[in-house]
Amino acid sequence: MSPYSRILFVVASSVALATAMAPARAQEAEPVELNEAENAFAKAMAGATLVGSFTLGEANPDEPPQLHVERYELGDVHKLPNGQWQMQTRIRYGDKDLKLPLMVPVEWVGANGPHPTPVVVIDNLFFPGAGTYSARVLFHEGHYAGHWSSKEHGGVLFGKILKAKEKP
Repeated sequence: MSPYSRILFVVASSVALATAMAPARAQEAEPVELNEAENAFAKAMAGATLVGSFTLGEANPDEPPQLHVERYELGDVHKLPNGQWQMQTRIRYGDKDLKLPLMVPVEWVGANGPHPTPVVVIDNLFFPGAGTYSARVLFHEGHYAGHWSSKEHGGVLFGKILKAKEKP
């Protein structure tokens, strides 16, 4: 399995695992009341497309890492009663086109300050058949950036958040 295929497998497996582990009633529950920062995050992400790049593997200090294109189309985005966020996603690559609900924990940097910043935080999460992964992805002013890793490899990711009206 190529490294790129492995990453795509990890994404698909994580979505399936998160969906299977979530209680059915949490997905059907009434919307959770959001504070101002959470409301802004939900509005910014709902219907948005994340378009950017990621690196794979450990970079050779003498050569820059190669970039790979990534694209995630989001539908409904909302916070669940268990504190996690559910995002309806469409992931397209090659001849694959997957529509899946993704559940992720979101923490807030500077939560008590004037500009709280959302960060998706995944720590040593096991994905059957793929391994254990960790990631931090920060969202700020229409952009995202972060780091992901496993025992075998890792990389960085970054890109722009296109609002629904900005899509071609």
